[in-house]
Amino acid sequence: GIVPEACSTWYLPRLVGPSAALDLVLRADILDAETALAVGLVDEIHPGEDLQTQAAAIADAWTRDRSPVAVALSRQMVRRNATLTHPDQAHRIDSLAMFWTSIGDGKEGVTAFLEKRKPHFHGRASEMPDFYNDWVAGRASASAPAHRK
Repeated sequence: GIVPEACSTWYLPRLVGPSAALDLVLRADILDAETALAVGLVDEIHPGEDLQTQAAAIADAWTRDRSPVAVALSRQMVRRNATLTHPDQAHRIDSLAMFWTSIGDGKEGVTAFLEKRKPHFHGRASEMPDFYNDWVAGRASASAPAHRK
C-alpha cells in the first residue's frame, strides 16, 4: 500500500535500468547482498571484518598519486554529465576540464609518466577551475577559461 520515496524512482532506473527498477519496486523484496550485487545496486560485497580494509584499498586506488583537481572534476563530470540531455553539453564540459588540467596538474602527470616517476601534483580540490562554480550551478559558458598565472 505504499510507493517509493526519497527520489528513489529517479535514481533507481539510472542505477539498474528501467526494467530492473520496475521489477524491484513492484516486487518490494528485501534484498540480500548477493541479490543487490546481481542487479547492480552494489559493485562488490565483502565480509564485515574485511570491509574497512577493502574500502581503504579502493579509496587509495582512486586517489593515491592522482591529481586532487582531476579526481574532483572527474567525479562531478561522471555524475553531472550523465544527466545532460545531449552529448554536446557533456563534450563542452569535458573540453573545459581538459583545457584546465592541461595547464595544471595534467602537465605534471604527463611529465611524470614520461620520466617514469611518481607525479607531484600541486592543484587542490578546494581551488577548482574558473568555470567550475558556474558549471555546477548550471551556468557554464562555452568558452574556455582564461589562463591564470
